[in-house]
Amino acid sequence: MISRAKKFALFLLGFLFFANILAWIAVFEFSKPKVLEVCFFDVGQGDAIFIETSERYQILIDGGANSKI
Repeated sequence: MISRAKKFALFLLGFLFFANILAWIAVFEFSKPKVLEVCFFDVGQGDAIFIETSERYQILIDGGANSKI
């Protein structure tokens, strides 16, 4: 049988472990930059532009090889 002090120590250790994980999740979540990200792709057949906003909306603009496509 586990003594009362050991039970409390295990509970406290578990609580601190999960609190630490939650704190690091918050640090990484709030440290993300709130900027617009733009990527340009040249794939040979044509060009494309990928835009991602700070609200995580994603826009893909496809520029074909010429105006006939």
